[in-house]
Amino acid sequence: MNGMYFRLALVVTSLFVLGACSSTNSRHSTYESYNNPSSMTDLAINFTKASYYSVPKQYRRDYQACVSDGLHHLPAGASCRFGDNIADGSVIVAVVYPNGCQTLASRLTYKGKQKHWKETHCYRAGEWRLID
Repeated sequence: MNGMYFRLALVVTSLFVLGACSSTNSRHSTYESYNNPSSMTDLAINFTKASYYSVPKQYRRDYQACVSDGLHHLPAGASCRFGDNIADGSVIVAVVYPNGCQTLASRLTYKGKQKHWKETHCYRAGEWRLID
């Protein structure tokens, strides 16, 4: 019986660790100063920070709509903005390459923290694919 509880605890801990690690890399969290995960405490702190600064789903959808608008309709230099006094952001079509790829520059503000990043998408096999 003790072995079963140990295995269950191991599975739950593994899922927690995987969830904490994946959450800290999310583009939808505005917190970026995570602890180096050298202990379960660090993982718990990172998971808490990522959860607290995780942008609500409504704004994630708004961000995805701006990305789609940028890829399908906007010329280089144009932008799409979204949000309100809770969260806001923008997606700018930074570069349109001759090979069909586009680099988008994104900004997201939530709970007093701002995050900036760039990502390149290429149109391949009838769909846009994130390549970095």
